[in-house]
Amino acid sequence: MSGSVLLHPKRRWTRLRPEVYNQNGLVFLTLCSDGKRPIFGCIENDLLHPTPVGIMVSRQLELFQHRYEGLSIEQSVLMPNHLHMLLARTSDGIALGQFVNLFKGWSTRACGQPIWQKGYYDHLVRNVQDEMRIREYMVNNPRKWEWDKEYYKE
Repeated sequence: MSGSVLLHPKRRWTRLRPEVYNQNGLVFLTLCSDGKRPIFGCIENDLLHPTPVGIMVSRQLELFQHRYEGLSIEQSVLMPNHLHMLLARTSDGIALGQFVNLFKGWSTRACGQPIWQKGYYDHLVRNVQDEMRIREYMVNNPRKWEWDKEYYKE
């Protein structure tokens, strides 16, 4: 069939309304590695032992911590095949999606290879109890790696 257009199924919009992301507060993000492969390191004795790619991503986290006015990385944990970040939005400035795209772009270029899957998971922190639960989850994530839903065993 020459000249036919290949139709793709419509993707379901999984984000909240854009104006919700412009509000001040905390956002919990998860970025997964391309194919959810364990390219960032391995967990031994409850600690991540990073690969060269994991080291580069950690460096980018440090550079991005306070890079953009009004948005900062409050807490993060790098796992073998994903990254969690707790971001604080304090004023108008860079949009959340733009921040994620810039972080992925910079870290990909620094590593010299594709490292991220498309998209990301986000959760707007609703109250102090939600924040404490997320912070505790991030601290304990390496200790519970084998039970993590993103666990990948080679």
